[in-house]
Amino acid sequence: MAVLNRLIRSAVAARSPALTFSSLSSSIKDPSFPATTGRTAAAERNVQWVFLGCPGVGKGTYASRLSSLLGVPHIATGDLVREELNSSGPLSKQAYDAMLTMLISKVILGMEVNQIIKV
Repeated sequence: MAVLNRLIRSAVAARSPALTFSSLSSSIKDPSFPATTGRTAAAERNVQWVFLGCPGVGKGTYASRLSSLLGVPHIATGDLVREELNSSGPLSKQAYDAMLTMLISKVILGMEVNQIIKV
């Protein structure tokens, strides 16, 4: 995530030394922003970002910051699953069954690994 932070800062610094994140954010919301930078709008580029990493490294933090900075939606799979499990929608039963199956598989795999280690 530090790499992303440095990348954004270097891109901002390359455009203008006096440009800050707050001014970048306000300029992105300006309808003339793509025209002033010579780039196409994000909606026209159809760019998708995926953040991968271990739990707790800041994927959601950086994704939400980048989402608000660029004005694009932030979709978190974990949030979607938790929301569906808490609802009584048609997918909640399927999501619960899938999680239960994965949990049972992990427990059984763990027991098998422990048995292999003992032998």
